[in-house]
Amino acid sequence: MIRLPGLLLLLLTPSLLLAQEDADHHADDVFGFEISRPSTDWMFVPKGGDRSTDFQMVLTEPALLARISVRVNLETTPSDPLSLREKTWGQIEREPTISELTEVELEIAGREAPGFSLIAESGGERYRLRRFFLVEDGRRFELEDVIVERKVEELADDVEAIWETFGMIEAKGMPAEEQLLFELASKCGSEVNRAADWEEASARAREEGKLVAVAVHLLGGFDIENPWLGDSFMDPDLIDLFNKRYVPVLFERGWNAPFEDQSSYGMGPYSFGNTLLLVTPDGEVIAEGMVPYDDFLRANLHRTRGSKLSRQFRIDAGRLDRAEELIRRGEFERAKNVLLGTNAARGHLLLARMHIRERQVEAWAAALRAAHRARDAAAHSVERDMAQAQYDLAMGRTDEAQEAYLRILDEHSDSPQAPEAAWLVGRIENQQNGPEAAKQRWMQLIEDHPESRWAWQAAYTLRSQVFATGIVAPLEWPDLVAFDTYLHPAPEPIELGQEERAREEAISFLLETQYSDDSWLTPMDSNRSHEVYPKHLTEAVTAICARALLPFRDRPEVARAIERALDHLIERLEYDLSHELPVIYMDYAVWNRASQVYCFARCLQLGLGDREKLEGALAGALQDLRDRQHERGGWSYFISGDIEGGQNPITQSISFTTAYVILALAEARDADVPMPDGLVEDALGCLDRMRNDNDTFVYMLNHGDEATRSLTSWENSAGRGPLCSLALLRHERSDLDEVRMNLDKFVEYRGGLTKQIGRALMHAGPAAEGSHWILFDYATAAEAVAHLPEGERAKYAELLLADILTCRRADGSYIDNPLLGRAMGVGMALWAFESLGVRDGR
Repeated sequence: MIRLPGLLLLLLTPSLLLAQEDADHHADDVFGFEISRPSTDWMFVPKGGDRSTDFQMVLTEPALLARISVRVNLETTPSDPLSLREKTWGQIEREPTISELTEVELEIAGREAPGFSLIAESGGERYRLRRFFLVEDGRRFELEDVIVERKVEELADDVEAIWETFGMIEAKGMPAEEQLLFELASKCGSEVNRAADWEEASARAREEGKLVAVAVHLLGGFDIENPWLGDSFMDPDLIDLFNKRYVPVLFERGWNAPFEDQSSYGMGPYSFGNTLLLVTPDGEVIAEGMVPYDDFLRANLHRTRGSKLSRQFRIDAGRLDRAEELIRRGEFERAKNVLLGTNAARGHLLLARMHIRERQVEAWAAALRAAHRARDAAAHSVERDMAQAQYDLAMGRTDEAQEAYLRILDEHSDSPQAPEAAWLVGRIENQQNGPEAAKQRWMQLIEDHPESRWAWQAAYTLRSQVFATGIVAPLEWPDLVAFDTYLHPAPEPIELGQEERAREEAISFLLETQYSDDSWLTPMDSNRSHEVYPKHLTEAVTAICARALLPFRDRPEVARAIERALDHLIERLEYDLSHELPVIYMDYAVWNRASQVYCFARCLQLGLGDREKLEGALAGALQDLRDRQHERGGWSYFISGDIEGGQNPITQSISFTTAYVILALAEARDADVPMPDGLVEDALGCLDRMRNDNDTFVYMLNHGDEATRSLTSWENSAGRGPLCSLALLRHERSDLDEVRMNLDKFVEYRGGLTKQIGRALMHAGPAAEGSHWILFDYATAAEAVAHLPEGERAKYAELLLADILTCRRADGSYIDNPLLGRAMGVGMALWAFESLGVRDGR
């Protein structure tokens, strides 16, 4: 997590100053660096632990004049200085207290260290801050100097002279075990034949007739490891697809590839998220994918030629070899034709491999049974047992799977399957007995098979942030219906005049897709257990969908769906409020509670549901909102740039999140529900303070220094304007003139939003416009329109409806961002339809 300039003065506590050394030279033989001070006016402040150090040298009079910092961390996963600069840049570029952010470099210890320079304001003083990055033998260096701006001219030469004394020395470094894990983890992803950059990828794709598969990881502002190297680039099926059918490349900022330009796909400076782009050699993005990437890549094979099936496999090789090669190429139908009528165990196991990836559970089980019965079953017993264990694990029969893997390790320790069996046993033991059991198993795997990809995967996992947090991914497959949440049907917009048809199809979609536990799913939660990790997005989407169906409650099937959803929401709310669940860098509990309050309050107003249960649930949700409310009145779902966000929370509020809560509180007020003391007034005060001088609403309000903020443009704030002004209007803290102004600006600048529809990548527009809240913006703008006098609504309604209908998909659902899912989109569309008067007729 970046330490911002506002913390500078905390360095000068007496306890730190007592830690200074007497000598003018400081050498750290654990982390391998040395540095000298020019005089005793500069005080040494060394501190640190076994895995990191934070050495500082400060000059005071007595207030801080300058500071030198050398922070060194033993790397969790491999990184490079340029990517470190990019990640840190993303953390600070929108901070209202900084200006003049520019890229710089420092020649130090015989190396070029990339970095940045900025001016920061803190405590009424302005500072020049520079930070540089180096990576050396598993150590990540952050070299930083800070000078009071009024003293830069006087002290800059002294600071440069200090950096000239910095040098690398032999380091004790990481313990042998840590070094081994680092070296093996560094091999993850090495089996994917990646291009080095866009230029190489484009040239290879043109020569080979392929598409470029651009793996994007852009999480500026978050200290979160890149998932591609240790996840998708380690999946054997994806390795084959990438290498045989595409030209894979890991995206880096600064390529200036054609698709980065806003006249093409567009990847603005604030682009955020993980996605996979399929791009022509000329730089045209023709498809954007989300997990499961296996499905996505195979679905687009017809667009790319890929390497040809060799003559050996076309003519000379046996059909089992040929089928296996076709499977590696993703050509399942051709492989199935080759295997038609097979009676060999290997043939049935090859069929099982395809059925797994297609999630055809019955066919998968049948292929395994056939492999067991085949005449050559004994010759393929280890492969058969591995395949059966994989099936058992997916179906939740963990004990049976574990027993099979352990038997393979005991009886066939030299088999090619043994390393994978050890990796999977470790995953089971992590789930059942905790990280120490998994570590013991994986360290044995590393010792026995250091050249195996499964040893590399184990090393990567042991050093990963997720493993350190204790978050355990489930091994059992979810109900197969849950995989449907990832479906991304083709766009099929319809024109104005057909909105009643669109509404009816949207209602039918919700009735058909309500999940077996009575919720509506979102892809981001589909493989989580609420008993391990809160499913706040799923519960929020369920509340949104239930509320969107309320106008049609006279239909028996709709009434049943609403009742089921209410029972589910109340049960899960009670669970959440009575259990301590983990919090990481994003916490959608506030979004969830606001959606629940809105839904429950509306049900009370309509006399729908069990009043006593609803009132009890509302009381719990409202108190939870009060407990999560910042002392300055607002809320944020962005908790921290650290993956362990609950341990290091930020102090800010998000305007549209706060406004959404305030809008829900108006519904609770109208339902005569008692409010916790201070909840409403504090929230309104916060949102009031989020107004800028030009009448826009700031995106985030930094409570550490609310007076310092950069002026927000209408281009990047128009989407939230109607919601914020409406929320204040509902509590008589605004007026219709402000609502009209914000609706006019929304209409004027909505084109920046519509270009982002359907993308997994967020904030990709030039003014940080993103896909992830487009339909929410339209729904809340429609709600604002509904509060205008009836004669004024038409000029907005037609434009809003036309734009919403462009988000429609071939199955009648709506998508703005596929990660949020179709149910979320449908809930928002129905909310907008209701507000805009699309409610008459059937």
